[in-house]
Amino acid sequence: MRLDVPGHNDHNRGALKTVEADSLLAANIGITWQAQDCHFSDWYFAPSIQLGRDYMPMEIERALPGAPRGHCLSRPFGPGELLARPSPRAIHTIALDRIQADSRFGAEPPRIGRFYACSRFADLTHGYRGRKTPCRVRALHGAQLQVDCNHPLAGLTLTFHLCIEAINHARNGDAARSNDLLALSTDLGPGMQRSLHDTATDFWSDSPFSRQDECDDNVAFAPRMTPFWDSLALQQVSRFYRAQLNDGLDILDLMAGVHSPLQESAVEARSVTGAGLNQVELDANPLLGKRLVLNVNRPAPLPFVDASFDCVLIHAAFEYVTNPSRVLNEVQRILRPGGCVIISFSNRYVPSKAVRIWTRLYEFERVGLLLALLRESADFGNFTAHSQRGLPRPAHDELAPKLRYSDPVYLVKAMKTA
Repeated sequence: MRLDVPGHNDHNRGALKTVEADSLLAANIGITWQAQDCHFSDWYFAPSIQLGRDYMPMEIERALPGAPRGHCLSRPFGPGELLARPSPRAIHTIALDRIQADSRFGAEPPRIGRFYACSRFADLTHGYRGRKTPCRVRALHGAQLQVDCNHPLAGLTLTFHLCIEAINHARNGDAARSNDLLALSTDLGPGMQRSLHDTATDFWSDSPFSRQDECDDNVAFAPRMTPFWDSLALQQVSRFYRAQLNDGLDILDLMAGVHSPLQESAVEARSVTGAGLNQVELDANPLLGKRLVLNVNRPAPLPFVDASFDCVLIHAAFEYVTNPSRVLNEVQRILRPGGCVIISFSNRYVPSKAVRIWTRLYEFERVGLLLALLRESADFGNFTAHSQRGLPRPAHDELAPKLRYSDPVYLVKAMKTA
């Protein structure tokens, strides 16, 4: 997946046209994979890659010399070729009284299908000390849990991608520490979106859609006249829209605000309707042809006739929905056959207003939650999930002094199949 990353696509530092033995590359690396009814693509931006120093699949490294900027290298790998195959020795039985409390969950018991830090399971601490990827609860038998510490992508066919963003001469002073490109692209989450083969994930216990602050959203969310995400993160959503949407569609921007990434997507819609919490933000959004003040958390049908839209977009807002099944059923009702819904989110949100389950999941698990909610309806299918992490935060962003990286981006798309 090609990007436009400020500071990496220019011609400073003696940029090269093709990769040489001493080149220093900036690249977007990723994996694509299929599980159940969903196609997944997970990407990570690596600003400093050097041949001979950094670890990457041998087939990719051999193909890099002579490759031009903008070129994407891709290679499929079968189960066990990139990551170790699932091992029975990585599945452990843990007594419930050996489970540690932690700051995220307190004394809340682990739930089937969910992921937890290895440190929660006292008997695993020594063998998995320093492990970054959490372990998954597979089953509960009486007073014992079965915990799976295999990598969540183990056993799958994966396609590895490396898309060259910039090529420069390596210089004295460039970082000498080796990068593991496989770890960058597969650690810390990819695979956690996938549900267990034979057991539904328990997202539904412990009042999942309650909120710390239950006051009316119209009161809690004052008008915000600038986007919540940084500009480079918004650009990734715009790129996804452009790749997934045709021109000439009737689009609903649901839970809309002052800005929609659709504005920069170059998608030529036939109509764009915005429905959001306050008139001030809607009036300031130049994309909208029609505007409607609407709080989706109030128990009323969406005020649109059946089959009136080709696409519904929900950007940076789904984490605040207190009855997501009802809202998605309404979205399905107002979509035309073959239409789609696209939901985007990041790791930044208002914790007191986000639903409880959202605050207790790892970022990639939230993709799994959205897929579980969408699968509740037989009329949603053909799922696509996409993530982008590791991009540098734009220097002009107000949070640049505090945050090194751009906001990570997660998107889920579902088609109405009937």
